[in-house]
Amino acid sequence: MLILSVVIMVRGSDDEGTANTHMCFMCDRPADIKCPGCDEVWFCCPAHGAIHYRPEVGTCFPWRVTEAEGKGRIMVTTRRVRAGETLFMEEPIVHGPNQDGSPICLTCYSAVSLDFLCEGCGYPMCDEECSAHPSHEAECRVLSRGPAPVFSQEGLTEAYHCILPLRLLLLARQEPDRVSLADHLMDHEQERRDSEDWVTTERTVVRHLLEECGAAENENMTEEEVRRAVGVLEVNCYEVYTFLQKTASNSAGNRGCFPAASLLSHCCVANSRHLWGREPPYTNTCIATTDIGAGEEVVTSYVHPTTAAVRRRPKLLAGWYFECGCERCGSATELGTQHNTMVCPDCGQPSLLPARPRELGSDWVCDCGFTSSNKEVLVSVEKLHNGIKTVTDNCRYSADTWLNFLDMALTIVHPQHEVMVEVSKFLLPIMCRGPGQRTEDFPLSLVKRKLDLVNSTLNVLNVLDPGYSKARVKVLYEMVETK
Repeated sequence: MLILSVVIMVRGSDDEGTANTHMCFMCDRPADIKCPGCDEVWFCCPAHGAIHYRPEVGTCFPWRVTEAEGKGRIMVTTRRVRAGETLFMEEPIVHGPNQDGSPICLTCYSAVSLDFLCEGCGYPMCDEECSAHPSHEAECRVLSRGPAPVFSQEGLTEAYHCILPLRLLLLARQEPDRVSLADHLMDHEQERRDSEDWVTTERTVVRHLLEECGAAENENMTEEEVRRAVGVLEVNCYEVYTFLQKTASNSAGNRGCFPAASLLSHCCVANSRHLWGREPPYTNTCIATTDIGAGEEVVTSYVHPTTAAVRRRPKLLAGWYFECGCERCGSATELGTQHNTMVCPDCGQPSLLPARPRELGSDWVCDCGFTSSNKEVLVSVEKLHNGIKTVTDNCRYSADTWLNFLDMALTIVHPQHEVMVEVSKFLLPIMCRGPGQRTEDFPLSLVKRKLDLVNSTLNVLNVLDPGYSKARVKVLYEMVETK
């Protein structure tokens, strides 16, 4: 991780000779390091300063931390930020394998088989070089005192649940300043106590590390700090990448705890986006996707921007323990995009909407008087998503199959529904294309239909995923190329 020891820092007392009373911009601890870039912000340590100023960038990042009622600590801009500008860059406090997945090397995160196991802890690794890497030494010492990890025939295991919490706990003893970046992160322990995940992590992390691996006796770890580590990571980790394993029909990957990214509150129409580095040191670059005014909050989306409310709002409650109250969530029509609108089974019109959009589980009503339960709607939408998966798994590059699915789906959902946008992601790149064929070789009616699909998709993305967006760029390309 890049630190500020490579630049000259100003330490000492105020001009009047009194003790320095400045507070760290990141953690509110007493600070005696002045930023060499702006000469205004103070840090308690180089690890915290690196989130505000990076020598290779040469400028200070345009944000500060403040408190907001009902949200806690948030990030706001210190000046006007233009779309495409870098808001911040950071490396994870700690990173490690995803909780669930097939075998993955604990050192380099490559897909592995069970052919080579670390002699100490018994975890699958690439080879002797990876198992002997210094980054694995401390955790191997702890894990080797416990039972060897168990994998199923498919390669699945619960053995990775404890890895990232253990790494955070060990790092706290080696680099407390770096780990102190997580001090203000929420762990939602009370909410998590009522979940199934709590029972699982008590067994696979807390009891496993403290008792089976002897961390309570040998590393002086306590239940409180292990549970705190689990909670911080459960709530604040971002997945860096996921890949399909070669050795099993399952995916694996790694995740990390990013302190600046964790300051960003959720909004269903975001103004920033993360770009994750897939190679060490796994730098996260956050850019502004739209213009952001001075003093405005920087927000991100915890779920994919084109997830409709019927699926999005339960996901936010289950994963992050809050009910979103943004403008989009309060709009039955998803800000006029009809992205959540269903076709009424009674009158056949795409006008079936939630009666009370801010109320989870609200009944759905149509102008004709027909009503439906939220559960019935959710079942219909999930069936369509399962159908999309079936097509992608079996005939992903068949435009005719996608067009048939599209026609069927239009009898159930609005033309601009989440399902239609998902279908367009796969269909547009192959529609009116083929080996040795040009666009004009296809029937004009099909070309026009492609442009209709482009326009309906853009009607959604321009509102719900505005500005610098990979999805928008892809659809805009299809529009220009087809026209």
